[in-house]
Amino acid sequence: MFGERLEQVRKNKHLTQQEISAILGITQPNYNKYHKGYYKITLEMLSVLKEKLDVSVDWFLNGEGSMFLSDIPSSPETEKDKRIKELEIENERLKEELLVLYRKVVDK
Repeated sequence: MFGERLEQVRKNKHLTQQEISAILGITQPNYNKYHKGYYKITLEMLSVLKEKLDVSVDWFLNGEGSMFLSDIPSSPETEKDKRIKELEIENERLKEELLVLYRKVVDK
């Protein structure tokens, strides 16, 4: 199962076995052992698949969802998120105004 998914990633990224082996930090014969299911996928390898090849760990482990993280649409910004951003901007503006007022008082 994981070996098949590893091979799907390799083919989808148009990589040779040697190239994906180098990315994963393993030898090409060891890649074949992962591909054939003789070796189990490690957490370190999952991390490399995610970070260097954009692979969704959920897809890799469960076969569900999109293969690549970049294919997963980001969730729409909620009203709460928008309000938080507005407040952060307002907070920065107020800090700048206070700094200007402080300088005026200190300079007198």
